[in-house]
Amino acid sequence: MKILKIHIKNLNSLKLEKVIDFTAPPLNRTGLFAITGDTGAGKTTILDALTLALYKKTPRGREDEIMSYGAADCFAEVTFEAGGQVYRSKYARRRARNTPGGNLQPPTMELAHLSDPESEGKIIASTLTRVPRQVTEITGLDYDRFCRSVLLAQGDFAAFLNAAPRQRGELLEQITGTQIYGDLSRAAHIQAREEKEKLKALEQKLEISHTLDPEEIADLEAR
Repeated sequence: MKILKIHIKNLNSLKLEKVIDFTAPPLNRTGLFAITGDTGAGKTTILDALTLALYKKTPRGREDEIMSYGAADCFAEVTFEAGGQVYRSKYARRRARNTPGGNLQPPTMELAHLSDPESEGKIIASTLTRVPRQVTEITGLDYDRFCRSVLLAQGDFAAFLNAAPRQRGELLEQITGTQIYGDLSRAAHIQAREEKEKLKALEQKLEISHTLDPEEIADLEAR
């Protein structure tokens, strides 16, 4: 899974519309970058937008409290690539009559399959249950796996490090898109079994071999 673009509107401290395009300069020329800023500037909100658009959840609270104060609507939209295909997943919510004082309305979600990152695409899912399920099927990552591997949100880095060895291997396979870790594990298991069998054969040979007593040793030395 590769994140291509994040489009945010009125989420927490990030008011109005913000676009982070990883396919355009300067980010597309940068192998490594950091999200920095003062407390409350919206750094973690960018990460919230990712999980909100994909799974209708955020790591640090209820999704019905994420709309910016004084806003009439909000959305989080993520364009991503998985399996050589491009998709756009969107979460949106508004207040009644599109006014800041209106009652909060139920959220909506939609997932589109795109011919390229800039196209409108074809809607392939449009319900609050179907979109997260489809995202999981496409990426191989459910919400918990995403948070422990791709996202590693504030305070949750230890969740990946403390995962069971088998679970870490599965997560690494999901991230890299390969089975190298599973293959290495199976190869190590086979080699350990073969070496154990060799050791057992040597032990059996030792059991049936004749050990010379002191008199036989002295006789051989005298010759």
